[in-house]
Order: sequence, then C-alpha cells, then structure tokens
Amino acid sequence: MITDHPSRLLCLSFILLVAFTPIQSQTVKPALSPSDYDQWKRIEHEMISPDGRFVVYHEIPGFGDPVLRVMGIDGSQTIMHHRAKEGVISADSKTVVFRISPPLDTIRALKRRGTNEEDIPCDTLAIYHYDLGSLWKIPYLNSFKVPEKWGGFVTYILDEIEEQKDTTLLPGTDSIKTSKPKKVSEKNGFHLVVRNTGSLTEDTLSYVKAYSLAEKNPFLIYETSGIDSLHPAGIYWYDLDSGNELRLYEGEKSFYVLNLDQDGQQAAFVVNEADEKDYVPDYRLMYWMPGMDTAKVAVQAMDLDNNTIPSPYMDVTFSENGQRLFFGAMAPPLIKDTTLLEDEIIQVEVWTYKDQRLQTQQEVEKKRDEERSFMAVYHVESGEVVHLGDEEVPDISFGQDEDRNHQYVFGRNAETYRMEVSWDGFPLRQDIYMINVETGDRHQITEGVRGNGDISPGGRYLYWFNVEDTAYYSYNIAHDTIICISAHIPTSIVDELDDHPDYPSPYGFAGWTLNDDRVMIYDRFDIWEVNPMQPDLVVRMTQGRENKNRYRVEKLDEYRPYIDLEDDVMVVFNEASKAESLVRRNGDGVISSLAEGDMLVRDISKAKHQQRIIFSMQNHTTSPDLHTVALDGGRIQRLSDANPHQMERRWSTVELIKWTSLDGIELEGLLYKPEGFDPSQKYPMIVYFYERNAHTLNRYWGAFPHRSIINPSYYASRGYLVFIPDIVYRDGYPGPSCFNAVIPGVTSLIDKGFVDKSRVGMQGHSWGGYQTAYLATRTNLFACAESGAPVANMTSAYGGIRWGTGLSRMFQYEHTQSRLGGSLWEVPLRYFENSPIFFADKISTPMLLMHNDHDTAVPWYQGIELFVALRRLGKPVWMLNYNDEPHWPTKRENIIDFNIRMQQFFDHYLMGKEQPRWMQEGIPAVRKGYDRGYD
Repeated sequence: MITDHPSRLLCLSFILLVAFTPIQSQTVKPALSPSDYDQWKRIEHEMISPDGRFVVYHEIPGFGDPVLRVMGIDGSQTIMHHRAKEGVISADSKTVVFRISPPLDTIRALKRRGTNEEDIPCDTLAIYHYDLGSLWKIPYLNSFKVPEKWGGFVTYILDEIEEQKDTTLLPGTDSIKTSKPKKVSEKNGFHLVVRNTGSLTEDTLSYVKAYSLAEKNPFLIYETSGIDSLHPAGIYWYDLDSGNELRLYEGEKSFYVLNLDQDGQQAAFVVNEADEKDYVPDYRLMYWMPGMDTAKVAVQAMDLDNNTIPSPYMDVTFSENGQRLFFGAMAPPLIKDTTLLEDEIIQVEVWTYKDQRLQTQQEVEKKRDEERSFMAVYHVESGEVVHLGDEEVPDISFGQDEDRNHQYVFGRNAETYRMEVSWDGFPLRQDIYMINVETGDRHQITEGVRGNGDISPGGRYLYWFNVEDTAYYSYNIAHDTIICISAHIPTSIVDELDDHPDYPSPYGFAGWTLNDDRVMIYDRFDIWEVNPMQPDLVVRMTQGRENKNRYRVEKLDEYRPYIDLEDDVMVVFNEASKAESLVRRNGDGVISSLAEGDMLVRDISKAKHQQRIIFSMQNHTTSPDLHTVALDGGRIQRLSDANPHQMERRWSTVELIKWTSLDGIELEGLLYKPEGFDPSQKYPMIVYFYERNAHTLNRYWGAFPHRSIINPSYYASRGYLVFIPDIVYRDGYPGPSCFNAVIPGVTSLIDKGFVDKSRVGMQGHSWGGYQTAYLATRTNLFACAESGAPVANMTSAYGGIRWGTGLSRMFQYEHTQSRLGGSLWEVPLRYFENSPIFFADKISTPMLLMHNDHDTAVPWYQGIELFVALRRLGKPVWMLNYNDEPHWPTKRENIIDFNIRMQQFFDHYLMGKEQPRWMQEGIPAVRKGYDRGYD
C-alpha cells in the first residue's frame, strides 16, 4: 500500500465508514432469499460529462425497469427517469440523450394476451438539456446516435411518423389525385430525424436504410429508397448545419459500408451494380469529394489482383489526412446450382488429415470464411490500388494508429500453423511481416513466432512477445534491426505462479510513450520503462515488489494512443491485503494516493476537459457505487447508493485463511461467516473451489443469483459458512493436487471447532465441477456435492470437440487447464487415474449434477456418463439439464430455478430440511415446464 500521504487517514476513514456501517445494527434482520434477486441493483454505463460538471449512470435491477440518473458532480441529483437506458452525454456537455422503454410489466402482460408485435408500444427518445432542465420526448424510436466529438445535434430513426398524403393536380382538370405514401419498413427504410439541440429545429430525411456520421464535423452520408422523382433512391451527403444535401449516387441498388472521412469532406461506399436477376454480384467501391457531381467508381474487379472483387463486408475507412481509403478485397462468392432439387444436393463433409482446421471449426467459422476480406488501400490522389493483405498474409493491423497515416502496417499469417492449435493451444504460431502502405511491398520479419504482436502507435516499430523464450522483441523499421527489448529487465516478466504444463503467459504490456520513445513492460509487481533503441537503458518506474504492490496503468484518454504516467493513473493491488489503491505519479516520480482502503477500484473514466475522474469502489460489504475525485487529490465524493436495502438484510463477513497443503505449499483461501458469527457454535459449511480465488477477498457478491456457482454472501446470510480455498497444481496430477490443497484447508477449519464436520458440502462448475466429482471418489468427508458441467472421463473427453469453437479438446489436457502434460498415448495412466468415472463405485456422497444439452465447452455426454454410472451403482444422484442452454443457464428464469434447486439440495443435506418433491419423485417428461416440484 502507498503510505505517508496526508490524505490517507481521511480517505481510509471515509471508506471504512461506508464499508462497515451496514453491519452495525443489532436488530434481527431477515436472511437473503430468492425474493431479493429482483430488487438488487448494479451500476452500469456510468459516464462523466466532458466538462466535468455532471455524471450519468444507470441502476439496473435484477429484474424490472432500469433507472437513469443525471447527477451534478457535487452529488446533487438533477433528474431521475425510470425505464431509461442507453444514456449518452453530448460532446458539448449540454444534453443527455437516452431511450425510454414501456414498463416491463405492461409488455409482459400484452404478450401474455397474445398481442401482435406491431401492436406492442414503441420506445421513446428522451433529450434532456442539462442547463435548462428541459426534457423532450419523441415517440416511436427505433435507434439514435450522438456524435462523439462534436455537439449540437442528435440523429434518430423513427419507426412511425405522421405521413402527409401526396396531392397532384390532374392535367386539364380541376381534379386532385391523392396518393398514399409508402410505409416505413426494413425494405423501404425509416425516417431519420436530424435535431439541432441548440435551436430545437429538426429536419427529416425520409426512407433511410443506413447512415453514418462524420467523426469530427456535422456531416452525414445516408442511403434512401427514395421519395419521388425529385428525390430518387440512392446515396446522399448531408450538411447538418445548413440542411443542404447532395446526391452522390442515384439508383435502386444494394449499398454497403457507407462512410465519410473524419472531416466529412469525402465519402465512400460499396454498391452492387448487378441486376437482381444476376447470380454474379458486381461490387464496386465508390468515391466522392467536393467538386464532383456524383460519386465515381474508384475500384472494381478489373482493378484488383488475385481474382478478387471489392468486399461489402469490410468497412471502408479513410486515413486522418484523407489521402488513403482502406477497403476490403475478397474472392468472388461461390455460385450455387439452383437447378438442383433439395434431394439432389449431396450433404457430406470430407475430413482429411491435411486440413489445417477441423471440419467442426470450419463449420463454426463458415460465415467468416464466406465473408473473408483482405485489406487493400485506394490512394486518393493517384488512384492507385495497393493490396495489403491476401491469402499469404491475411491479417493486417494498424495497432493504435487510428489515424492510419503511417507508412507501414503490421501483417501476420497464422494460417499455416492452425493445425497445431489442436494440441498446442494458444497463442498461435505466426509469421510476422512489415508491409508498405504506399507500394504494398512486404518484408517478412520473423517466422513461426508463438505469440502476439502489433505495430507501435508512432509507427516506428513492430513488436511481439514470444512465449517460447519469454521475451519481448521489437523491429526497428528505419534501421532494419530486431532487438530483444526485455533482456535487461532483471525480474521475470511472465507469470511467476503459473502451474500449467505449458509456457507461462506474460504479465502484459502497458504501452508506448509519445513518439515511441519508450516502452512500458509489466512484471509481477512493477512497471519497467525500456528504451527500444538501447534496451540496456531500463528504468524501474515503481517500487512495488518490496511491499507486494502490483502497479497497473489505467489510460484516461481513450483517443490517445500512447501512455503518459503523468496524465494517466495507476491501480495498485496489494497481494497481502488483497486491496487496491488508485494513485498518480508526477514528473519527479513521486506517487500520491487518490483513493485507498480495503476496497477494489474499478470503472475509471475521466472528464475530457477537466482533471476529474469517476470510479467505483467495492468490498464484500460495500456495493460498487460511483465516486469522484479531482486528479490533484482532495475529498472523494460518493455519487450513488444502489443498494440501501442491504442494511435491512442479514449480511456476512469475510476473512483470509491460511494453511499448508499436503504438498507442503503455503496456501490462502476465503472464509465467509454469517452476521453475528459465534465461534462457540457449530455451523454447516459449503466448500467452493476453482483454481485461485483469494485475490477476490474484496469482491462484492450482492444478492445476485449466479448462473453456475454458489453466491457466498447469499449462503452466509442464511447461516452457512462458505470456504473458498486456493489450489496449486502439479503437472500430470490435477485431481490429487486438488485433494492435497482442499482437504487440509477444510480439516484446518474443522479443527477450529466451529464447523460441523457432519454437515460439510462442496460445489463447483466446469473445472470446479470436475474437481468436485474427483474429490467425491477420494473422500467421504462431504455430506453432499453439486457438480456442474464436469469432465467425468478424460479419456473420452480428450478426443471431443469444444462445439462453441469447433476446436479439438486435446490442447486443454496436454497443456492448459486439465494439466495432464501429455497425450493420451504418452501418459495413458494419468488420464485414467484423474478421471472420476473409473472410480464412481467409491462415491458415497449424494450428488446433484447440472449439465445442459447445448453445452459448447464441455460435452454434454460427460455429465451423462457420470450420472448413468452413479445411477447404475444405486447412488443418490440427480441431474439438471436446462434444455437448449449452453455451459450454464442464460435465461433468468433458468438461473433462478438452478439457484433454488441447489439451495434446496444443500438445505436438505446440511440444514436438515425436508427433501423437495423434485428430489423425492423427480419431474416426469410430460409435466416438464408446468410442475416445478419445489414443494
């Protein structure tokens, strides 16, 4: 922790008062229950106005209508609006724009009555003027945009608008012909309203199908299906200030990826010039600038190499100086034989041992492959087209150079190494290239590097990390030299605690300084500044290792590509206390504290034009509310109070526990205790584990139902102890490692006298679910266990597929989480000995399993294997399968159901409650969805 700062005691006193006031009352309060899930709130989408005068944040309940609050920086509330979301502050700090939805209860009631979708009430746009205190509402909202870098306008699409009928005087008569305007729709487009938030004037652009705003100035480009002969279908450029517009392209065609340069003075888009009946598309990149009557064809198929055409799938973007137009080139799409009948089409996958990607992975990535585009550039002045990417070098990166003005870009090719991912895992091996944007010339820098890289913000270096020699490298473009830039850092820059049979991961890369003069690299605790020209010139920017303080930079300007420790802040995590500080470093290297205490600091953002930040602070008893402080220090102001009702519920405390594993390793864990804990009594205890968790000591759990694991706050409120031990692994023995870490931790607590050893349960999901199942085969210590999505049989799982990605599971067992350290045929006994299925007859612990039939991470059959084995052996076992759900429940109803059933399961075995009917009788398939069986 940072010490000897005059504001420390004041700040700490403030935080401790906030943190611990809720548990002082001696009043008997009710425990948390499922009825609390809906009302518990979280703060989201918080932002501070560019001028630093006010903040906007959203309170999101567990279930129900959200609330938007606009609050002065002094804590004075100016507006609160229910059912509001998607709040945005304008760049001029004058307005807050947000969406208002109909009441959730109203929508659900209408749906229950079978109301048609078109008859459901629409959303409303709200525009709040901060200084005037005025609020305008516009109904029938579809979507809206607020420019990020210029103010005074908001644009929004309306689903409906009052239509004026077209009236025409028939020639030679006094009769009037009235025609009904076409309806707004996805096909015809919707009405785009451009509203001046200063003058309150507005203009409506009709039947708009797509539009894009310029980044720096008030211009937009839009596509319309047309109004009449005077305003036909096509592409238009529009000046928001004057209301003037220019037609850039006329015709009812398919348009894609409309965009303007940053100043709004150049436009580009892709059009398909082919007729609807043509099977072969004729994509063309169109370009326009002032002085041109209409957009011209900049690039078409004949202008491209390698049998490619302009792509409608990759965005078109201009460089900041407007001299380059980047676009995508792609292979022509495959033309299907439409004469074939459905039963004449052969549906067969041909798998070969030479495929770089398994067919399952290709199937997952099929859409990406069909739309795959390679970066190219159109040079505006010369009209020359240069290919930057292709099949040989498919991936192009500009790094943090959003202006795209540099001469070179970073190119990578990992395609020829993709087969290796099946057994080696990540990061992929890749070849690295430097590519000249002006000429397209490419120079291969490295071959087969296993690691990630990019180009520096100033464009002077290519850089990468290689896991195989745990080092950072840079390529000096001007000097054509490769240098190891981390060689002189005297400490390890890779994970010192890594316990996988694989290369350890780096601690990370803080970033580059202005003009690429220095590069900042993390070790476990500190930040090291390295001169990339002279890497022996290394400066330690922080002094964290001595006190186990881990420093990490938080960049405050999202548009600034480089870091500046004088302008940015740092979050400091202390490994001993598990608490974080928010600090700042001045030009003399002196570090001062902005906020500290037994808390975690998150969600930091800065006012664009003021030296003020907002952030959230949390610990186990303190909801992560919004705070603000000036960057030059001073008093911390608390701005939000999301969960005042917490004071009305029984809560809990948490403490750090230490013990020694059976392998002789000093370990840490977390013990959650009920409010009013009495060490002379004996309590039931649930043990949850998943690798290391002691660093989450100050995490706020709230009263939220977790999708897959127990909530310690919830269970401790209800009278349970909850123990979360850390686990350190030995290569090849993940199961025994878990046993050697968890069991002595549990027994050390039992020895303290306040744990009822006959009422200890355990719970885990995924990797934790596997370990839970494994422990059940090795000990009778636990009275019951819930195991979610467990791998029961490592021999069958090894050859399985991760269906979410289509990847083979082999790498997971050989190198990553499963930690077996070899293939099935290299170390077969390890697969056997670590698999619970082969020792299912040893299990006497009643088990609740949860494994869903659309699990894309762990094959569903793993849960089935364990269930049917225990069923065959006559062991008490239940399994929950939430139909069509993935690795865990995602529907709120299913998440709550899982939490209720898991609580009932533990309450029966650990609290002596009667079994619910679903445990006694099950739920027959014919009653599924109607009978919950909770009673």
